[in-house]
Amino acid sequence: MADWSHADPGAGETDELEHRLITMLELQEHAADMQQLVAHRADQVAESWSGTAHTAWSRNAAEVVVAWARLHTWADNERDALRRYVDAIQSIKERARRQQMLMTAAHEAASQPLDFLDPETLTRRRQDLDDDLLATTASTTAALNALALERQQAEDDLARSLHSVHLELDRSGHAILPAGMSLAKLASLDTASLLGVMGSLSATELDELVSADPSLTQDFWNDPPPADDVAAWWASLSEQQQAELITGAPAIIGNLGGVPFSTRIDANRQQLDVAGLRDDLTKEQRATVDEAMRAVASADGPAGRGLLDLNLENAPPLAAVAIGNMDTAQKVTWAVPGMNTWASSLSGWLGPCAALYNEQIKIDPSTHAVVAWIGYATPDLTASEQHPTSSSSVLMNTRAINGAERLASELDGIRFTRRASPPDVSVVAHSYGTTTAAYALTRTRFDVKTVTLVASAGIDASAVPNARALHVDVEHGQPQVFSTQAKRDFIATIGRTVRPDVIDDVVSYLSKKQPTVAPNHRIAPDNHFGALPFSVEGGPEGSESSIATAGHDAFGSGGLPIVSAPTGQGYFDSGTQSLHNIAATSTGTRPLIASPVRPFVWPIG
Repeated sequence: MADWSHADPGAGETDELEHRLITMLELQEHAADMQQLVAHRADQVAESWSGTAHTAWSRNAAEVVVAWARLHTWADNERDALRRYVDAIQSIKERARRQQMLMTAAHEAASQPLDFLDPETLTRRRQDLDDDLLATTASTTAALNALALERQQAEDDLARSLHSVHLELDRSGHAILPAGMSLAKLASLDTASLLGVMGSLSATELDELVSADPSLTQDFWNDPPPADDVAAWWASLSEQQQAELITGAPAIIGNLGGVPFSTRIDANRQQLDVAGLRDDLTKEQRATVDEAMRAVASADGPAGRGLLDLNLENAPPLAAVAIGNMDTAQKVTWAVPGMNTWASSLSGWLGPCAALYNEQIKIDPSTHAVVAWIGYATPDLTASEQHPTSSSSVLMNTRAINGAERLASELDGIRFTRRASPPDVSVVAHSYGTTTAAYALTRTRFDVKTVTLVASAGIDASAVPNARALHVDVEHGQPQVFSTQAKRDFIATIGRTVRPDVIDDVVSYLSKKQPTVAPNHRIAPDNHFGALPFSVEGGPEGSESSIATAGHDAFGSGGLPIVSAPTGQGYFDSGTQSLHNIAATSTGTRPLIASPVRPFVWPIG
């Protein structure tokens, strides 16, 4: 506030302090909500969990409740101190204004013209006014001096109160950051270095760490430490340390390659349960939570399902569901979706992946797991139509490049997570997912067993000129890359033949502007690419896989012809030759694949 004086003890505006009061109220309410949320969660857990681990967890939860209570008390006390000060200043300001008005009136009266009076009357009148001015000056000066003392007392009281509040906070420990940690130090550490810090913290401190810097979870998602380092770090921790990490930082541990899959699933289940109690989720976040809860509540095969990834803070939210036991399966398939696949409508991709899993266990006696991986922001159809050269367009490679790093990390991570019993790892990708998978498979450290590219939107020839550029097993000189496209799938071809630079040239010509987008040509992963094409046109009449695929959909939706596949005639629909062959290619049971045929290419341009 502005400097004040004895002549004006009410100087200064209180607007900034009023804003501070609002901030303190919001912080106080948030702390109360978090205190209630953690306590409620602890009560829920107590109903279904007991034993030593629960005792430790309950103790940590109690510490978190205390930390939020401490923050609530601090905000409450500072708010009370500020309110007392603001009320005092406003009272002083009003009383000082009245005294200043009396002084102004006395001066105006003493200086008014009195020439119309006779000399004797004028002398008496002047004397009376001067006496009144002296008396008023004396009384207002005394009143203003008294108000100045009040102002000084209010200033001193505020300083003492704030000092007391912050001193008490310092004595009890910082309400957000763990001991020895600062935001500056936190910001200087990469994710690999943070592992060492995290392993030494309690669940309460971990929760405080993530609360202090929520971007940490996204940092671990975008730039995960090498999976071999994570696996070694996790193995070096005690069971107690591991439990603290799962409890205190589930959003990090649940998405961390190199951590055992069952542990990740447990952490993500905890993250999901807490998210289910929140009332501040966006529409997309709430839909993702609801979809994930439904997904893990159902089962396919004896191993059921588990939430392998959950990133609610990403825009859009991301998730992955494992069908089967990821810690023991002999063969694991990563399934990568294409355009308009969102975690908020997880079932739309989970259904085709469940069908693939069921077909795999039907044709191959090995144990299997399929990961319905929505671990990247897929292109948006509306954006593609309205802005074909935008980064979110299916005609551009931006989304695929962005998703490739995370996918490559997951594919390599399983080698270290399952070091003692490494499974055969395969990739199945649909539509734009083939573009993403191709980029990822040039960045992996280890070869995958097979790659199956279904209805490809095209492969970036500048990054992946042929099948040999992919990190995949080679048998008898042939990379184990398989591909297909239905004759009646007219959508996939658009992604390969309608180049965004052509669209931009047209727009530029019409607007008389120079082209701004460089060519970005994609090629079909056909036999010229070095892939092994297979048929999806239907098996022999009466066979279990006699149905032909008749459109671009993973599951036939029965929508508009040409744009959509008829119901039951998508690439992953049960009873289709396509699903049977995809199951055969992804499990390495090549003799079961129907006779390969070169996929149809719609002649555009």
